[in-house]
Amino acid sequence: MTETQQAVASMVSRARAAQRMIATYNQDQIDELVAAVGWAILEPSRNKELAELAVQDTGLGVVEDKIRKNHNKTLGLLRDLHGRKTVGVIHQDAGKGITEIARPVGVVAAITPSTNPGATPANKVINALKAGNAVIVAPSPKGLSTCVRFVEFVHAQLRLIKAPTDLVQFLPAPITKEATQALMQQADLVVATGSQANIRAASTCGTPAFGVGAGNVVSVVDETANLTEAAQKIAASKTFDNATSCSSENSLVLFSAIYAQGLAALSSCGGVMLSSEEKARLEAVMFTQGRLSGKATAQSAAQIAAMAGLSRPEVLSARFLMVEEQGTGPQHPFSGEKLAPVLAVYKAENFEHACDLVSAIYNYQGAGHSVS
Repeated sequence: MTETQQAVASMVSRARAAQRMIATYNQDQIDELVAAVGWAILEPSRNKELAELAVQDTGLGVVEDKIRKNHNKTLGLLRDLHGRKTVGVIHQDAGKGITEIARPVGVVAAITPSTNPGATPANKVINALKAGNAVIVAPSPKGLSTCVRFVEFVHAQLRLIKAPTDLVQFLPAPITKEATQALMQQADLVVATGSQANIRAASTCGTPAFGVGAGNVVSVVDETANLTEAAQKIAASKTFDNATSCSSENSLVLFSAIYAQGLAALSSCGGVMLSSEEKARLEAVMFTQGRLSGKATAQSAAQIAAMAGLSRPEVLSARFLMVEEQGTGPQHPFSGEKLAPVLAVYKAENFEHACDLVSAIYNYQGAGHSVS
């Protein structure tokens, strides 16, 4: 073993020991564990500190939005898990003679991205603990400081209920591919969120893995929609935390019958459609050989416009930028996930055409994700 692999092995060993200590926990004790750890990020002053640290150290997103995201995602998860049985017999089918008994997997490796360095680790940790597992977080290098502080808060909560702190650990600096790979190989389950490279590494590490990659959500708006309301919702989603969420719209398919009205509604919500020349300048900044460069990731529309050298006053004051698009694939990079307040707009003649456009977009990126 290399020195890095040995260090990871030591962490995994401590995690296994901690997991064995809670192997006898009943459902009430597990639920107390989950609630305690949830408060590590829900407590308002901690939430604010984590949000500020995330933006300060990653340079991505908006503090106020991260506060809301940390709160809403965690509270929503706790709501979904409330009352769910994860200890002992969880289901019986007398007719078929089947009894389902829950069993922890052991140690979970949680691979997390820089775009959500607080909310994503928190949700992975809570899910792991709800099932009686230990968890080791592998943060992105940029998100390490947020992860460190979050785990400090978690340990404080665990001490309050006299639970072993080694249930929740994180890979220390420097965060390297070797350390993350070693963790994935030595853990019992990998749960990965992030770049396609991270997802591929997780799916090929030899350990059972769940992976969540590109979002690339498409919304379809037809002539039956309330265009004002639709535009408001799309704008809110497109600008929230500078579009770091995988659920943020990346493309919009507008029916031709209401295309002009739809664009006008989006404009009234702060969207600005770029000219073909402006689109080309933006593409040069955001993409390198058809692949997202990361320069514009989670930056504001004004910052992105400045990077691209766009000078139109409307563009510089826009809440989000729009580009007209017809094709999909590497030759049309705006058809992919952008992780920025930039929206690709397509025109569809009818429902069948809209379905074809959505299929083509998802065949390029985001297959299996959501459409609205």
